[in-house]
Amino acid sequence: PIPPLPQPSPQFPFHPHQNPHYALTTTLTTTSITLTPQLPSHPHHNPHHNFHYALTTTPITPTPLLPSVLRNNHISEPPLPTMGKSFLLTIDLEEFDRASGQRQFTISKEGLDALIPLLDRIGVPATFFTTASFASQFPETIRELSEKHEIALHALEHQDNYKTMERKEAGKRLSKAKYTLEDIIGNEYQIVGFRAPQMQAPEMSTLADIGLKYDSSLHPTYVPGRYSHHRETMEIHRTENVVRVPVSVTPILRQAYSWIWFRVGGVWLAKWNTRMTERKMDFITNYFHPWDFRDLRNVEGISTIYAWNTHRSIGMLERYLEWFKGRQYRFLTMGDYLKETGWLE
Repeated sequence: PIPPLPQPSPQFPFHPHQNPHYALTTTLTTTSITLTPQLPSHPHHNPHHNFHYALTTTPITPTPLLPSVLRNNHISEPPLPTMGKSFLLTIDLEEFDRASGQRQFTISKEGLDALIPLLDRIGVPATFFTTASFASQFPETIRELSEKHEIALHALEHQDNYKTMERKEAGKRLSKAKYTLEDIIGNEYQIVGFRAPQMQAPEMSTLADIGLKYDSSLHPTYVPGRYSHHRETMEIHRTENVVRVPVSVTPILRQAYSWIWFRVGGVWLAKWNTRMTERKMDFITNYFHPWDFRDLRNVEGISTIYAWNTHRSIGMLERYLEWFKGRQYRFLTMGDYLKETGWLE
């Protein structure tokens, strides 16, 4: 009988999709081993004697495993290179319009005050899409942010809907908001980026007319009651002289993992979705709000799902950012990334 092949070991595991009796997989190659009985050439050979065997080895290219596989109930890291990939953290710096009066601004400011030390500690520059109304309440904070981060435009007021607003009125309000931000920051600061409240953007030509260079109002997923963009591209592209940077979602299923999806799904799911996205893209960009990092459980009128994990969100974001750092991602503002990749001058 053909003797059995060597047993598997941690150094030389069998490929899970090959017959373990005939193929052995190392981390580099798979080798098929064949033992063939050889008839003796002596004419008086006793047929009851043992045959001699010829050993033939044939290299086989193993079928690549999926980038992420379940081993011993743990998700393994994908064998994909992540060096050189970039993470673009974005914050919609706005008033919390589910509250009323001055509380709209103080709740957001408290969340921002909790977030900034984390970004400083890990060394993460972010892009803050800022409303002029929030900046007018805290001008010194905006000037300090501009020294380490990118300030971009969000709206004149967060309640603005630029998609349904008449083009002339939208341009007028956005122009006023852009001028307000630039005047607060000073030093001839130029606002070049934009994201619309609730992703309700005007025509791109309206943005181009007031000197905005890029837009990140496209979230290529489905959000009931707001938008259905799941058939839109995930790739950076140009529309009417404005560069469009979609928020990251997973390919195929278009699963979102920013904002409330991050807080409800948890860090584990965000990592899984990130791994799926990085198979197609060389950058990841998520968005949050300052009030995501302020405990909302005791705020009157806020639903349980809306406040979900807001008391844990700083720790969750810290683990997520440290995970990127450990995988050699670069942290860049959206504007810097677009300049590095040639989309902006």
